[in-house]
Amino acid sequence: YTIENKLFLLDDNQFASVFNWVFSNYYKYGFLMVPPATSGEKYYHFRYVGVPAATYMFKNNLGLSDFLTSLRDEHAFKNDATNALSVLTDDGASYEMYYVAASDGDMTSIPIPESALHCSISGDNMGGFIVTVRMG
Repeated sequence: YTIENKLFLLDDNQFASVFNWVFSNYYKYGFLMVPPATSGEKYYHFRYVGVPAATYMFKNNLGLSDFLTSLRDEHAFKNDATNALSVLTDDGASYEMYYVAASDGDMTSIPIPESALHCSISGDNMGGFIVTVRMG
């Protein structure tokens, strides 16, 4: 049998066990579970948002739009300062997340702390950027 065939041969208890694990651990791998009412789809689906964001949303019971609003309104870089959102993931990694509004010109300057070990920047499709920084 191939792995695919064996998946179809799972009994109800094994099937439930696999899905219980998925529903308990998806955020640890950077996924957000999106319910049908939110997505307009017929079924739940998973969306990759990164481990720090998924962890924060899971532990604070937030959807993506509420999370993005919170970042933009409460954790934005303004006047050369930020009130970064601190996130500690289940594996013990420490992150800071904050929002940077896009400038009116062609380029936006995005500040990164000198103590950052790694940084990722993604657009929010609403006129700004989400900055995720792994701290040392």
